[in-house]
Amino acid sequence: IVFDTFKDTRKFDNLAERPGVAFVVGWNDNITVQYEGEATRVHTADIEQYQVAHLNSVPAEREFIERGAVMFKAKPRWIRYSDFNKEPPELIE
Repeated sequence: IVFDTFKDTRKFDNLAERPGVAFVVGWNDNITVQYEGEATRVHTADIEQYQVAHLNSVPAEREFIERGAVMFKAKPRWIRYSDFNKEPPELIE
């Protein structure tokens, strides 16, 4: 997962102190992906390839990149897929 933030934000300060992150993606149709990991700043040498990929996925991010947003990547430690439509629920870690 790739995301960005500005240096003057609470998120940036928190990531500098504690790089642990958690995301939940989805919920529509009772299907989710839970993701826990560690976020690190994208290195200057790699930034262009990450920006291109990010802009292909989210074109509106161009404004944030142009305003100096700092890009992070999250490396997973744990991921779980859950489908609560099934009985019992399908849980894959």
